[in-house]
Amino acid sequence: MTIAHVLYGLSMGGIETMLVNITHFQVKMGHDIHIVVINDIFDESLVQRIDPAVKLHKIGRKQGSRNPWPVIKMNLCLMRIRPDVIHLHAASISRYILPPWLKSRFCNTLHAMCSTENTTNIANAGPIFAISDAVKSDVHARLNLEATTIRNGINPEIIRQRQGLPPGKHPFRILQTGRLLHEVKGQDILIQAIKTVLDKGYDVELTLMGEGPSEVYLKQLSSHSGISGSVVFLGNKPQEYVFDHLADYDLFVQPSRIEGFGLTVAEAMAAKVPVLVSDNNGPMEIIDNGLYGSFFKSGDADDCARMIISIIEKYPNQDLLDNARERVLSEFNVRNTASQYVNMYRTLKR
Repeated sequence: MTIAHVLYGLSMGGIETMLVNITHFQVKMGHDIHIVVINDIFDESLVQRIDPAVKLHKIGRKQGSRNPWPVIKMNLCLMRIRPDVIHLHAASISRYILPPWLKSRFCNTLHAMCSTENTTNIANAGPIFAISDAVKSDVHARLNLEATTIRNGINPEIIRQRQGLPPGKHPFRILQTGRLLHEVKGQDILIQAIKTVLDKGYDVELTLMGEGPSEVYLKQLSSHSGISGSVVFLGNKPQEYVFDHLADYDLFVQPSRIEGFGLTVAEAMAAKVPVLVSDNNGPMEIIDNGLYGSFFKSGDADDCARMIISIIEKYPNQDLLDNARERVLSEFNVRNTASQYVNMYRTLKR
């Protein structure tokens, strides 16, 4: 089967990283895999991780450009590939693919809860795949459209596992990874919670791993709160670094205000690091409503602080952490994600 994955950019993000992993396993299954990137946005460390058997096509459009040539170039590229399936990773791309015989081969993945941006033209982008049951329900509630859940996945076998309990010497090390976009990811809530925990006399250190438009604001918030010495901004790191260093931390916190899934939560569970998430449906699905991790009320810094203190004082036992990793191995393995997509491709009407 010839499969073309089409997306706007290939920067270091959760969607793009997972796509590279999916294509790796799909090409190992014997399929002819292509990645078509529309905009001139690339993270070279991610490009280097693409399997050599996967064919990368760079259209080279400048973001926001109205020049019609990149659209023509993309269509010519797809016509040369002659894919059996065009897997769109943004539904709006469907507006720019013109030949009717190509349109009949669409499917698309909704990688987050519904928004105006990620649902543009979604009704014309083929069958919808949702990354979680939470996103599937959101599609039905907001758009009255049906979607099929194919859960996001990671490669847990290459994640170093945390050894030994309880936590070692102080400070108690807390990690949050992801795009620094506090309106969505809630890093400001976590910083406020850390101040409360410190004010109560606990020795903790927060590391934020990632970059984004909120970086300046979050650094200012840390400084104004008087805790900048306890907050480390580590910047973007390649996946290999993340997977090798997750196990160095005592707790992973995902404080998102909005979250359709949460790959980083699954990664921490695979590393046998305790997780604390906001009670959005996506992360709660990963921890099975508290069976494999802790949660706090979304948007509530005081409740987040309360739960951090609770975890410090009564650290999760090894059985819970072992079981959390097993859940990831069985439910959120990217091998399964890649295989489930292929099975669904075969059902598409062409």
